Amino acid sequence: MFRIRAAPLDSEITGLTLLEAVVISTYKKMLIRKWELGGLQGIIKQEIAQCATLWETAAYRLAVQSFLNKKKYGNF
Repeated sequence: MFRIRAAPLDSEITGLTLLEAVVISTYKKMLIRKWELGGLQGIIKQEIAQCATLWETAAYRLAVQSFLNKKKYGNF
């Protein structure tokens, strides 16, 4: 968890004023909460599983090889 130590308002914490750091921290907490409530972690895990299944196929390997050959020889 990101914590802010008390400091005079005119000092800088890694380039930010204390007020700016508090604002950024608050927005970060709100965004993380939104991700947690929206099930983002589960969605990412499902996508990884689906991609892993795709990456195991011969069709995927052929498509990648075709793409790499086009880039190598300049045939776009």
